[in-house]
Amino acid sequence: MKKILLTAALMLCLQGAVQAAPARLFASNLGNGIAPSNGLVGISTATVRFGYFPDAYDFSGKTFAQLNADFTQVAQSTAPLFVDGQRGFFDLDFDYETGSMDGKKIHVWILNGATAATAPQQAVFSTSQTFVTPDGIFPNHSFVSPDTGVMDLVAHVGDLADGADIGGAANAHTTVGDDYRVTDATASRTPEDEVIFQGTAVTFTAIADSSFNGIKYQWRLNGKNISKANSETLVIPSVTTKNTGNYDCVVTDDTVVVTTNVVPLQVLGIKPTFTMQPVSDVVAIGSAITLNALAVSPNGVNYQWKNKASLPGATDPQIEIANARPDDAGPYICVATNAAAIQGGGSTNSLVAEVVVIDVQTREIGGPVGGTVKINAIYFGKAARFQWKRNGVDLTNGGQFSGVTTKSLGIKGLTNGNDGDVYTCQIFAGNAVAGFDSLESGDFNLSVFNGAPTFTTVDNLIVLPPATIGQDYTPFQIPANGASLFAVSGLPKGMVCHPQTGFVSGRPMALNKDPLVPFNLTITITNGKDKVTRPATILVNNILANLNGAYTAWIARSTFSGGYSHTNNLGGRIDMLITTLGSLSGNLFLGDAKPIKFTGFLNNPGAASPTATILIRRPGLNFVPLEFVFTIQTPDNGDTARKVLSSAVLRDAFLVPGQTGIRSTTVTGWRRKFDSKNPTATFPGIYNVAVTASGDSATRPKGATLATLTIKPDGSVTIVGTTGDGEKITGSTFVGPTGQVLLFNLLYTPLRGSIVGNLQLNPGDAVIKDTVGGTLTWRRPANTSIKTRAYAASFNLASGDLTIAGGRYAITDKNRRILDLAADTAALLEFSDAGLSPANTPARPDINVTLQAGNKVQVNTANPPRLTKLVVNAAKGIFSGTFTYDGVANKTVKFQGHVIRNGGEMGSWEGFGWFMLTQVPGTTTSPVQSGLVTLGIP
Repeated sequence: MKKILLTAALMLCLQGAVQAAPARLFASNLGNGIAPSNGLVGISTATVRFGYFPDAYDFSGKTFAQLNADFTQVAQSTAPLFVDGQRGFFDLDFDYETGSMDGKKIHVWILNGATAATAPQQAVFSTSQTFVTPDGIFPNHSFVSPDTGVMDLVAHVGDLADGADIGGAANAHTTVGDDYRVTDATASRTPEDEVIFQGTAVTFTAIADSSFNGIKYQWRLNGKNISKANSETLVIPSVTTKNTGNYDCVVTDDTVVVTTNVVPLQVLGIKPTFTMQPVSDVVAIGSAITLNALAVSPNGVNYQWKNKASLPGATDPQIEIANARPDDAGPYICVATNAAAIQGGGSTNSLVAEVVVIDVQTREIGGPVGGTVKINAIYFGKAARFQWKRNGVDLTNGGQFSGVTTKSLGIKGLTNGNDGDVYTCQIFAGNAVAGFDSLESGDFNLSVFNGAPTFTTVDNLIVLPPATIGQDYTPFQIPANGASLFAVSGLPKGMVCHPQTGFVSGRPMALNKDPLVPFNLTITITNGKDKVTRPATILVNNILANLNGAYTAWIARSTFSGGYSHTNNLGGRIDMLITTLGSLSGNLFLGDAKPIKFTGFLNNPGAASPTATILIRRPGLNFVPLEFVFTIQTPDNGDTARKVLSSAVLRDAFLVPGQTGIRSTTVTGWRRKFDSKNPTATFPGIYNVAVTASGDSATRPKGATLATLTIKPDGSVTIVGTTGDGEKITGSTFVGPTGQVLLFNLLYTPLRGSIVGNLQLNPGDAVIKDTVGGTLTWRRPANTSIKTRAYAASFNLASGDLTIAGGRYAITDKNRRILDLAADTAALLEFSDAGLSPANTPARPDINVTLQAGNKVQVNTANPPRLTKLVVNAAKGIFSGTFTYDGVANKTVKFQGHVIRNGGEMGSWEGFGWFMLTQVPGTTTSPVQSGLVTLGIP
């Protein structure tokens, strides 16, 4: 407990008369506390008085009554002496009016009773602290404390620091007087936690307020004596669930018997125990479902929600489904498992929470006078009970009504008085133990008629609003009065008419033989006695031109708070096919995970810019479903085949535990425009690409990443190459409508990295001047394995760290040398980075050569220690070779590269490549770095 020392130095005693003023007295004894004469425990019930005695008062020989007669009281407290759970302490403040007490020495009088005449033991203390004399400048505060260390502390009655340390900073002061019997007793427990787990050591303590020694104790559990529990403490070294209950202690001094307060103990097992159970929920379609559970265990809890099967990503105490669908209904349970393996641990299931999803749409029903109707509540899941209402009033069985507490309400003997009635059903879920939840259905409006049903339209031909192939049709209500059943013949495949409500809905999956001509329909309405028919039509429009076909897209890297990522920060790829019916299917590649198949429909395939939101459920227990959201955009130039995905993202379908909002990852994609029937004359050929990184070779590869693209007239693309640190690149795709080429390649094992993005083919004025640009990112993860020698600390290169150069490769004619040279020409093969010696030093493997016809190379510079060898292939534009480097014990180092047009359409031909060099001291565990090799005209 903290110790407060208040001294007279805190007060200013000013001379002169002043008027009475409001003042405040602050008092505490947190340093010592007060105990009875036996000094064993703190006094809990007492009166604490503050005032003063006459100046130079003589306390010797005075009785408590005489002291009381001479004492002038300013304030007092009768509150229990408890501070922070410790007995015998006070921390008080009072308002009072200054006056006759100004400047008087403050006396603290403690009585373990109500009055000086009745309290058996008492103590009176004083210090140099005085009541404030107001001066109009400072706040009128008085301070007093009888703690050890305060100036001029005197015990006029009682003893200083004569008791045990009862929780202060020193031994307790004690009262004096007559011994007294037990007046009070309290019990406490450590640990104080509301819930204690099996195996915990628990101690109960009883404290009796008495000056007598020899107090007797008897501990009880649920009112029954505990054998051999007869001391002031009850210790249970290792509790079990059998120790759960209410504990108290009977305390006696053989004359007075006092029972302490009850101290509850709840002991839980090692397996998780639910302290909050989920409650059943009834929601409308489209509303949010929210279920909560909470469990505790000694080492934390992992959660997994289930609705028959485990729900991906539902691993939080709360599960929330933002937009309830019929298939979200069902029995939900929460499985709580110990966060880590522990002896006696395991899993515990919560109670079942039934989720019922109901349809709250308004519906029209009808029947003839004297007839019968049956109304069915429309819901999904397991309802506990039902209550039907008529015009908002609960119905009872009898008369016209039957089944009023079931899902189906029967109404017989319809009369004109029933016309216009509104029926609803209150649908309940849950049970009497956990409680019920309920929601009212939509309205069922009843029409009663006498005679044949009628159509409400003037025109004989009913023209339904047009539909679009593959698109959900906005429900159309057949215009009729007095009908109880509806039927429509001739509807296109995928569309239906609801027989009771008369709504036409669905998704048309077929065009008419002549797409410009509507389908001919026949609508029939009946009321059970009479029926009426009328002709109708519906036109089904085709999807947007050139909408169907193959699409591909790359997924950007993304990492959110807590390390959460859709793709493990590797990026990904989407391959998708859209049919002529507006349906789609595809494969989703999320980083290094197995591909996930998905299907769906465009929302509006007939619109100028169709959209889609595709729900994709990921396998595994720890993933929420994803939504692939995109718009298909056609450029303004009128080329309807040049379609790209815009505003495309991959996002969480609902909130992920630990995230503050729905997280989205950017997707970039396009449609395949070219095939064997629609070939491209613009893009076929071979393209060489070199990608170089900024920065230092000690932290990232400086060698050029190489890629060769082979593009056929049908737009198909084959990609081969190597990264600047020696990893293979392979892939196949198709060229986009404006030259986009997707690149997503997983790299490294066992910890995976990747290179992802798109290369962009840019046609020039002449074929030879076509160039390549684009956007790429490249990541290598950290790997502390001693087998990982290249860039074990990881690198993560954004698009701004990488420079992409290249273009279509072709030499003017077969007799040309590499670099498209017409004659033998001097060139420089130069190496840099990876810890090589500075330029122009003998230790470097650079060589001057002459590039000759027939792929011959003449070395012009004598450099025997390096033994650099160069091999070229002009037709393919590639070069390779070896050199030795004495910085690592003359080890042979391989290099490779290819030729690109560097510097855009008018740039010169230049070779770029890479080599991997072991760093000093050149052992089998020494780091390896990537360096750049170039071949060009000096």
